[in-house]
Amino acid sequence: MSAAMQAYIKESMGGAQYRSSYLLEYDEEEAARLNRQHEVLTRAYDGRLILAPLDVVPNLRILDSGTGTGVWALSASAAHPEAFVTGIDIEERNFPRSLPPNANFLTANLTALPEEWSGQFGLVHQRLLMGALRQDEWTRALAEAYRVLQPGGWIQSLETDPTYPKSPMLEAAGFRDVRVFRGKTELAGQSPEAIAARANFIRSGEEYDALLRALEVAFEKGVDGTYPLYYPIFCAQKPY
Repeated sequence: MSAAMQAYIKESMGGAQYRSSYLLEYDEEEAARLNRQHEVLTRAYDGRLILAPLDVVPNLRILDSGTGTGVWALSASAAHPEAFVTGIDIEERNFPRSLPPNANFLTANLTALPEEWSGQFGLVHQRLLMGALRQDEWTRALAEAYRVLQPGGWIQSLETDPTYPKSPMLEAAGFRDVRVFRGKTELAGQSPEAIAARANFIRSGEEYDALLRALEVAFEKGVDGTYPLYYPIFCAQKPY
């Protein structure tokens, strides 16, 4: 992420809120954590925001479900000024205060999106929703993503827990041509199994911060005895 984009995002962020349905406390500290998380995950994919194999054509509508602070949506709107990005979340207090002309942010539930959005989007992006959705809610969330996509549109979903989503879940929702991308960073001193377990059972902001700091050290300095930590992105297409 460029320094200019970091400054813009920092200026745009604000508010404090506790999101009771989420795993971690949602306040200014959590907002900063989400922004650091965005940088780590983006770097795992060499700065690429969109992995789905679609052409970003003029007026393409992109939906960022569970947008949080809106950091991915702002980055995508800057990278693709020809597109229009909508970020949604169940709480608006951490939405950006100032917006580029090709982005907006709305309060909405990704398991019950507005009816008028059917067939409106070329891409639905979501990531790290394992702390926000119960198992039964995944089915509804994927069905809603499918509904609001145009025929030929794509969903792009990143989770550290490879259980959600996976190909059968996406296919059950109607998606086809499921593709998996595996962005990777390195974390020192732990096996991949230990890392996966730690990522899936974090219970505090302090634990999450420690994980992010370790990743940042690995990125910046490099370490001996590292193990790969994968962040799979699932992309799947709504048939024409």
